[in-house]
Amino acid sequence: MKHVIGLIFSLGVLTGVAADCNRLDARAETTSIWASFVSRFGGAKLPGGFQLCIGRHYFHEIKGGARMASALDRRSKRIVLRRIDTDHLRHELAHLYLDTAWKVLPYRISEEMVAIMVHDAVCAENLLHLKGNHEIRSAWKHRNNLAECDAEALLRGIISAPQVERDALPLY
Repeated sequence: MKHVIGLIFSLGVLTGVAADCNRLDARAETTSIWASFVSRFGGAKLPGGFQLCIGRHYFHEIKGGARMASALDRRSKRIVLRRIDTDHLRHELAHLYLDTAWKVLPYRISEEMVAIMVHDAVCAENLLHLKGNHEIRSAWKHRNNLAECDAEALLRGIISAPQVERDALPLY
């Protein structure tokens, strides 16, 4: 009898957990944020099959998740938030955008690029023009010394560059 009660309780808990996850592309907020990235940096389609899961219990399933406020769980194809928070959602969507438009980057580099993507400065679209691999590589080497808008232009140049040029950048 105890096993039956335990099974019923487990099923109830599992269905409750599943209810906290919804399709990522079904949220208007998600599509709006993604559209802003596309308009600033170039076309990248929001990948299908990802979910948005809200609740602290999801962080127990992620290595080192106890101290996180949000996470992009690539393995489980989901973004996990402790609570609904637009800034955290924007941050994790920026990581997903980079994965889609460029590639999965080392964490330190990815965080640098996400910081560029989520800043609120209004930049002139044609502030910094990078033409060719040499100019992109040069700006990449000095990326930590660039103003916010120049860093945004660098990221726009990288994403619009051919894959072979992106892959040639030293990711350190």
